[in-house]
Formats: sequence, C-alpha cells, structure tokens
Amino acid sequence: MLQGLTKTISENIVKYREEEGKITSRSQIKKVPRLGAKAFEQAAGFSVFLKAAISLIIQVFTQKTMLLLRNFSNVWTLRT
Repeated sequence: MLQGLTKTISENIVKYREEEGKITSRSQIKKVPRLGAKAFEQAAGFSVFLKAAISLIIQVFTQKTMLLLRNFSNVWTLRT
C-alpha cells in the first residue's frame, strides 16, 4: 500500500473513480473523501520517488542491454 493511504482512503479513491471517472489532476484527487492534505503529501512524495526509481532502473537496464548486444555483435562478427 502507498505510504499515507489507509484501506479506507484507498476504497474511497476507487469509489470516486467509479462515480466520477479517471482522475486526471491533483485538484480532483483532493476531492476524495477522507484524503487529507497530510496523506496526499505523503502519497505524492512517495509516488515521485517511485517514478524516479523506475526511470533509473529502465536506464540501467537499457545500458546493460545495449552493452550485451554490442558484445554479442562483436562475437558474431568474429565468427563470420
């Protein structure tokens, strides 16, 4: 579960989405019942951290993949 969000708040977010549709802005999510400023701040901060971590993982994975492909290409060239 995301930091700052309780089970009740999570259920309220789901209910809000079912009634109002996709949440597309911060102002919309702040309308969710029982989602106070503190819980929102904690969840938003953690969300930013996760996005940064995922971006870094993708970058490292891409670099490693490119290195492996380059090495494989060099081996393949030597064999032919």
